[in-house]
Amino acid sequence: MNTRSELDDLKSRIDLAAVVRHSGVDLKAVGKNLLGLCPFHEDQTPSLSVNGPLWNCFGCSAGGDVLRWLQLKEKLEFSK
Repeated sequence: MNTRSELDDLKSRIDLAAVVRHSGVDLKAVGKNLLGLCPFHEDQTPSLSVNGPLWNCFGCSAGGDVLRWLQLKEKLEFSK
């Protein structure tokens, strides 16, 4: 069983933008954010924003950290 601090440590060492790019999303720098097309809905203009360890989609309201990205993208479940 992973402790909360172990999960937080793991998440802090993962480059979320690299994971998102590896998932096939082309990210472009816009100010301090990276923007791209959201893979979780039909997206015509970039509505996915990656900023450090968090991501958010302004089109479908999905968002979270790297674990949430993997849950949605890879259809994974994490035990609580």
